[in-house]
Amino acid sequence: MKPPKEQTRSCYNGENKRKSFQMLKQALLQAPSLGLPDLEKPFQLFLDTKQNMAVGVLTQIMGTWYRPVACLSKQLDSVAKGWPACLKAVAGTAVLTQEANKLTFGQHL
Repeated sequence: MKPPKEQTRSCYNGENKRKSFQMLKQALLQAPSLGLPDLEKPFQLFLDTKQNMAVGVLTQIMGTWYRPVACLSKQLDSVAKGWPACLKAVAGTAVLTQEANKLTFGQHL
């Protein structure tokens, strides 16, 4: 029986390796990136709070999907860090809404 390294080596030789790399490269190039915000379209903010951080994505509908226009993150203040998870989510919403308003020029989220 061949050692594990020798068994898998044949899978990644030559043409298979090249094809796999090209497929990965194409997939990465097709991934959606941040778009420019359109102030005439409504915005939506998706967020979560983990490890005393509020993280979110500001999006706009483009066709049938939500296109990200900004990624936001902000550390919760020392008071909110001691709150239960449900209240941390409220604090995170307040903090990230203020940050998003800078990009949406106060447009309703």
